[in-house]
Amino acid sequence: MEKFRVIKDNVTNPVKHYALEEAMMRLMDMDKSFPNTIRLRRVKKSVLIGFLENPFDTVNLDFAKAHGVRILRRHNLGGTVYQDLGSFMFTVLYRNGTFISTKTEEEIYRNFNDFVILFLSKYGIEGRVRGVNDVVVNGRKIFGSAHTMIGDAVSHTGSVLVNMDLEFLSGIIKFVQPKFSDKDFKSLKEGLTTISLELHKRTRIAEVYEKFLEAFEERFNVELHEDKLTDKELSLMDQFAKQKYGKEEWTFSREPEYEEVYTEKVESGLIFVKGVFKKNFIDEIKISGDFLAKTGEEIVKLQKSVRGKSFEEAKIMIINYDLPKDFKLGLIELIKQIENDHK
Repeated sequence: MEKFRVIKDNVTNPVKHYALEEAMMRLMDMDKSFPNTIRLRRVKKSVLIGFLENPFDTVNLDFAKAHGVRILRRHNLGGTVYQDLGSFMFTVLYRNGTFISTKTEEEIYRNFNDFVILFLSKYGIEGRVRGVNDVVVNGRKIFGSAHTMIGDAVSHTGSVLVNMDLEFLSGIIKFVQPKFSDKDFKSLKEGLTTISLELHKRTRIAEVYEKFLEAFEERFNVELHEDKLTDKELSLMDQFAKQKYGKEEWTFSREPEYEEVYTEKVESGLIFVKGVFKKNFIDEIKISGDFLAKTGEEIVKLQKSVRGKSFEEAKIMIINYDLPKDFKLGLIELIKQIENDHK
């Protein structure tokens, strides 16, 4: 039976919040005695953008500034999300080779989706899986997750909407039309729901924690024990907060303005390709979006690899990268579009 320590740290400052996430993963990768961990977490009003996203594309910056909301880039992939103390997030952190790491990435997402459906059922709420990483109730999203790795440390993070202010969320995050082209709703608020909305009453976070852990033990057959953060975790958290997540350039590094922009919707999200393209080759390329992959570093490496290459060479290189199938097929389709436009 796998054992997990449970951490309820109350680190709600967004900068320290994500500095701690990376600190825990780095320590697990370096220290083989670092225990598998479940972190139950919340954060003050903030907008958290995916590792490869551009806040200028996805966030209403004037609205955020007017309301004093911090915008922060995460270390993992996925889409832009708004969080406040009315939502509940979790991180399940485990070492490669333990827990469910032997499963494929698709199976891991399915396992966590099934677990969240079980958790919601404890409130009498019927959830269903949509796409790769979403759980919906009557077609409206209530949960999303992301999976990432740093060395041997595996992290699966998720967010359940509990008491969130959906009106405020709709004001601060842009409604990016291509992302929702296959959905019936015309605003973010229409496409979301919360536990409180489904129950018609406000939900206590302490109760959410209790039901979450009960469902986790039931679904995964693990042993849980509550613990506290170590001095090493707190020290490395402070270091990352100061040297990385607290710096303006980490979140707002501006990319060059490219005239050519191509978009492809895949199962896990949107892919944006921008750059400078010639008749026979890729001169410059920037890949961004809210699609899913284990690590953003692989995408950055891919970008560098295909620069200066012909379109055919680029397509072959993409096929050979260890990246999700939906992303690779979508990116190849984009390269084909670019190639056709530059004949």
